[in-house]
Amino acid sequence: MVILLTLVLALLVSTALLSFAPRRIGWLLAAALAAGAQGYTACLLAPASGPSGLTLAAGGFALCLLGAWVGRGRADGSQSLIVPLATALAATALVGSVAYLTPEALDRRAAWQGQAARDLPAPSANAPRFAKRPDVFLLGFLSAIPDRIAQDHLGLTATGLQDVLERHGLTRIPNSFSGASPTRRSYEALLTLGNARILPDDESDDSGHAFTGAQPSAVFDAFAANGYRIDAVTEDRKFGRFAGPFIDRLTIARDASVCADTFLPDAVRNTLFIGACTLRDSRLYASFGPTEADLAETYAAAIGTALANPEPTVLLGHFRPPYHYRGPKLDAPDPAATADFAERYAASTETAARLMDRLLTEIEAQSPDAIVFVFGDMGVGLSEAPQTPEASAFALTDTFGVLAAVKYPGTCAALDHGGRPVTTPALLGDILACLSGTKPATAPPVIGIPSGQIDPAPFAYE
Repeated sequence: MVILLTLVLALLVSTALLSFAPRRIGWLLAAALAAGAQGYTACLLAPASGPSGLTLAAGGFALCLLGAWVGRGRADGSQSLIVPLATALAATALVGSVAYLTPEALDRRAAWQGQAARDLPAPSANAPRFAKRPDVFLLGFLSAIPDRIAQDHLGLTATGLQDVLERHGLTRIPNSFSGASPTRRSYEALLTLGNARILPDDESDDSGHAFTGAQPSAVFDAFAANGYRIDAVTEDRKFGRFAGPFIDRLTIARDASVCADTFLPDAVRNTLFIGACTLRDSRLYASFGPTEADLAETYAAAIGTALANPEPTVLLGHFRPPYHYRGPKLDAPDPAATADFAERYAASTETAARLMDRLLTEIEAQSPDAIVFVFGDMGVGLSEAPQTPEASAFALTDTFGVLAAVKYPGTCAALDHGGRPVTTPALLGDILACLSGTKPATAPPVIGIPSGQIDPAPFAYE
């Protein structure tokens, strides 16, 4: 926010100065090019966490110089050259100093990368005490569903995800459901063991989510009480931009950008700075970003960093792909209408299977006795998400039916549900109960919806 406001102020002042200068086309052209170049620099190349913003900002000089040369006001072009060049230098210095040199920027960047020294609040006195302290990995994948739902709803024979889990020795839990939807609320339900709060609508709000440690949660509190290091890793800043006080480290695989800043309304975002944010959202720009292999290595490195510490580690992750369905909502499965999506979904699960395999291989190599819980955050979303307990079986299994599997070295009888429907928060509660040697709660697992709760017991799908 500070970067954006500073940039806007610099551009307004410089443009105003040039506009009140002698009215020559060259001056106005130079001003427009200077503003445009610096706008693109800020939107595309100077996120607060990126290491190359200052260097790339210098590329704006070329456009400024070109504008001054094309519209030079005197025979030698000296007057129209100096002002836009000075403007470009001043704007670059402002953007660069705010992004890299101010104490706030240094602290924020360190926190964003999870490297700031942290003193976590003391855990609650009633947190369970574990009988043993293995490393724990909670790996969530966007819209990961079991093969049975993929067959019934999309006409796919298999996704390949279950094969990866089986190959790595995880036990799949049939008839698993997410505790809530959409994604952010499903993770909130997971971390609070089913007691999800009402979250801010703004996904870039840094104050409201337990995933980043901005809010306390029963799960992280239990691990903190037992001396665990708490890490979180995600692809983007969907859950917030900075590590909050209740976790040790947050790793975000993709750089932030002022294009995603809350200062920019949706109606303005794609037109401001001569369309820079539209370009950032394009496939062309994405082609220069991290590849599938790059993201996998970033996640693997986050696992390695977490395990490099002497204390036991719990790591929570949110990964993509697969992806959600974005077409017209359905009232019943229609493989013909969703054939194109099914093809794309199958391709995305191949990518997800490779990522899942890479992460599980890394964990096995570095912490072979770790507990691993792999789960889908929510379903594919072919239907409207249920708003009342009277939802249809199709809508409920489509929205909340998820893939879930656990690797628990030793014995954890609580994880044997005999095929009865269960939610991912209930499964995580079972894992905590086994670690502490206590009996899990006997209350049936429930799915949270806006108007109350749904008991998944009648909705077994396999």
